[in-house]
Amino acid sequence: MSNSIVLFDSRTNNTKKIAEAIALGLGTTAIAIETKPPLDDYNLIAFGSWVKKGTISSSSEKYLHSLPEKLIVNKKFVLFLTSSFPEKRNEKTDLTELETTFQAMRNILEKKQARVLDETFTAVGAVKLFSFGFGLMKRGHPTAEELDEATQFGRDLKEKYL
Repeated sequence: MSNSIVLFDSRTNNTKKIAEAIALGLGTTAIAIETKPPLDDYNLIAFGSWVKKGTISSSSEKYLHSLPEKLIVNKKFVLFLTSSFPEKRNEKTDLTELETTFQAMRNILEKKQARVLDETFTAVGAVKLFSFGFGLMKRGHPTAEELDEATQFGRDLKEKYL
């Protein structure tokens, strides 16, 4: 059994596709956070979210806050994101949405004594402009190339940390 797991939160299946590609490279499974899998047996956890209005999705944030410190203390976490507007900057901080979101995730996990690794992965994701399902922007993402890069990211993590 692999001692790694890939957890993800996905709204339009973009993050799910990236999670599955990373899991393929790691030789493990990608699991949606809604299933709340036990994490006891894993020492490398890849966690992925989509960016919502410039920061972590509320469901991802809630999940990370719900993790008991005793369960994740000293566990290695690697973070990945999908975003439709990765270059967009926050007007107040001048950081990109990705930088802001990675920092928010890192802050939550580090307060619980998790070890957040420097490696991150990002991919462009399609976005629904309207809640009723049409107005899709960035259609076609993640691309085959992005999925290949995600798989290689997983392989690199496996080689370095497992």
